[in-house]
Amino acid sequence: MRKIVLLAIALVSSLLLVGCGSDRGGLPAAPGSYTIKEKSVSFDGEKYQFFWADAAGNLQRAHTDDVKLKLDEKNSLEITDKKEAILHLKQEEPVTVEGRDEKGDFGSFWYPFMIGSMLSRGPVVINNQPPREYRDPVYRYPPTDSFGRGDTIAGNATNTKAKPPDYRGLAPIGGAVSGQNAGAGGGNAATNKANASQATSGQSAGTGSGSAVLNKSGSFKAGEQSFSSKSTKGSTGLPSINTTSKAPSAPSVKVSKPSTGASLPKISIGRRR
Repeated sequence: MRKIVLLAIALVSSLLLVGCGSDRGGLPAAPGSYTIKEKSVSFDGEKYQFFWADAAGNLQRAHTDDVKLKLDEKNSLEITDKKEAILHLKQEEPVTVEGRDEKGDFGSFWYPFMIGSMLSRGPVVINNQPPREYRDPVYRYPPTDSFGRGDTIAGNATNTKAKPPDYRGLAPIGGAVSGQNAGAGGGNAATNKANASQATSGQSAGTGSGSAVLNKSGSFKAGEQSFSSKSTKGSTGLPSINTTSKAPSAPSVKVSKPSTGASLPKISIGRRR
């Protein structure tokens, strides 16, 4: 009889744990470090999605807006004792940003912890000595909500809460921008699309930092600052959307050998043909 009671208690406990995990958007219920599938992280403008491996090695899908990002030497998911979810990402690990434009859905690659050309197919630079705040787990988002097909996005904007910053509050620029949000990490972004010789430093108190809002037709797939949301403002209906577009294939990466001096190695990121 006692064994039956203990078995029933164990079953109820396991069900509670499963329920707790599902309420958290598929995140693990127990604190610890979990392996994540490489190149599985995506962001749709509202929530992050990725796959993590449980103790048996089975992949589980997480889809949540409550996750922080930090730079690390390996990719992993950390669940703290306080139930905080932290994604540890390598500097060269891409995040697929799910976008939408007048032609339908598409995906662009975002490198949160790289600097270089923020909206370009040109080179993106790996920094061997990244800013110290990159090691802080904070809410991080793409540094712009305006991007097109084939663009590569680098840098990040931070926020003190689990919500993308209001990009309308970040001044549009054509050169480079670097800023920090005191107490909440920092972000760097740069673009060589126009006025590349100019540099601008900007801050947005409480909403993160760093943005280059260019004349791009595409935006996020979901959320308050999505393409559909922007397109319907001032209109009476939704635009016609074709959702058959495929996500991009992983970019080819070429790493130059580091020199013996103080210069930093570079990574050239382009799309495979």
